[in-house]
Amino acid sequence: PEWTPFSITSSGQIVFIRGDSNADGNTDVTDAVFTLNHLFPAPSFVCDRAADCNYDNSVDIADVSYLLDHLFPQPNLPEPNLTCGQDTGSSLSCDSFPPCGTEEVSLNGVSDVSLILGKAELSAENLISVPVYMQTSHRITAFQFELGYNAENFTVLRVVDSETESERFDYFNYYVGNGRVMAAGVLSLTPSYTGMARSWLEPGRHKIARILIANPRGPIEFNSLKVVFSDIYGRALIPISGLQAEELQRLPKTYVLFQNEPNPFDGSTVIRYALPVDSRVELVIYNAAGQRVRTLVRGYQSAGYKSVRWDGRDLSLIHI
Repeated sequence: PEWTPFSITSSGQIVFIRGDSNADGNTDVTDAVFTLNHLFPAPSFVCDRAADCNYDNSVDIADVSYLLDHLFPQPNLPEPNLTCGQDTGSSLSCDSFPPCGTEEVSLNGVSDVSLILGKAELSAENLISVPVYMQTSHRITAFQFELGYNAENFTVLRVVDSETESERFDYFNYYVGNGRVMAAGVLSLTPSYTGMARSWLEPGRHKIARILIANPRGPIEFNSLKVVFSDIYGRALIPISGLQAEELQRLPKTYVLFQNEPNPFDGSTVIRYALPVDSRVELVIYNAAGQRVRTLVRGYQSAGYKSVRWDGRDLSLIHI
């Protein structure tokens, strides 16, 4: 069945939206991040009932799983029973005044985040592969996009995370149908007790997905229906421009590992390097005896100029 995710008063006012744990008026992947950030030491939300995605009268990790399992092709969560203050099926707390979920935790029309479609190329499976990038000045923990297309021009088979930075995400899922292609990813499903995600993608350009296409019969074009990123606090970052064409950028011509700065250092230092093409990267610190001290980077990264900060600690997080 398909449920209405919100409750409406007799005056027609929306009281709360099931799954909208960050209270921005929408149910999407940012709510999963916000829930993970606010489970410990005790669940803390604007409206606990809205965060109770599976409607079992508690807010816990199962609600994150339920939300992600019911995100596509549209949020499909249990309908609230009557109004927020009269929901007889729940004893969870909610706002003392309606409407529930009035905090402004979404950043609409953000100019320094964008979704970019790269140039189509032939994949190893003999399919057309369209890379999807995000460009951001924020630390990002999750993404979700929905694109429309003309199904008469080509066939979208699936969206994959292989050969992208989403390979290391704890959650990745997609949906294709009715001229729409959707995908979402969450970097870490580990709960936090600080109100801030435990891990994130650093500001920059990141390859997050590949759209695989077959049977081209016309122009390969997409239009943006929804694009949202989550920052480390579970806030929704919504770009001014939902979708951009491939940007022209000056990429490195060769692989380069630059001198760390500062050097010598007291506390931490930044190591910069360059990738001429999308590559699998492993950046390791060794001591003078050739022993591995710390692995700073391991995984797939997009072409470009990169940097990572080392705090001078070894694998045991002891300063050396």
